[in-house]
Amino acid sequence: MDHVLVQAMQGYRRQGTWRARLVDLTLRSWDAYAALPQLAKDVSHYPGSGPGSQLVIEETLQALSDAGVPEKLIPEWYHRLVTLSVSLISAHAASQSSGLTEQKRRRETFRVITLGADPADFPALVHYGRRIEPVGFTRESFLATVELVLDAVPARQERS
Repeated sequence: MDHVLVQAMQGYRRQGTWRARLVDLTLRSWDAYAALPQLAKDVSHYPGSGPGSQLVIEETLQALSDAGVPEKLIPEWYHRLVTLSVSLISAHAASQSSGLTEQKRRRETFRVITLGADPADFPALVHYGRRIEPVGFTRESFLATVELVLDAVPARQERS
């Protein structure tokens, strides 16, 4: 798996704010694994194992430190960011690597449970059911989710 991160980090330079660097790191990982969904769906099962992983870990820790996150909280925030990113990348890859028939079946099952819900038992589901989608992410929704977590980072430095 590490070779994917080595490729993702090609040309990386530490520049910009802590937040911009963390966004860059997460999108580099997303893009690299999005190109290899069969491999990416298993990324959450294997820990970092080489120079690509080391560089991503180092840069994430440095960005959190540069943000002014209290020293004792840096490992916790590192874990939150990486767990979120790896989980979403892996889930996206798993959904993309299944065949069209399987994807269609999952969407149909979701449609049945949302549109067929009993309004007495599930009033919110009935109300919103036509407007929600099954679990899945695009690059843009992945970024929006990462941004929400970055908003919560206990940074002492500029957020932009």
